[in-house]
Amino acid sequence: MRVDSESWEDVRPKAAVAANTGAGPDIILGTYDDANLYPEKLVDVTDLCNYLGKKYGGWYPTCELYLKPDGKRWIGVPLGRPAA
Repeated sequence: MRVDSESWEDVRPKAAVAANTGAGPDIILGTYDDANLYPEKLVDVTDLCNYLGKKYGGWYPTCELYLKPDGKRWIGVPLGRPAA
């Protein structure tokens, strides 16, 4: 495994390059609105988010607003913890 540490200002442009070229990191830690920039390029993480939501009491509405934009498919896992 390789872990890169980037300054916060460099995360968004590097994530955009990775999404548009299909090469780069497998996991990127970003803010909630970053995933909405390229939702069609992201892996479906619905099973994981549904599991975590059920186990820990659901998600805050903001999490679903940003990371489940079509209301069906999760495009990222929220930072922090589910609503409890």
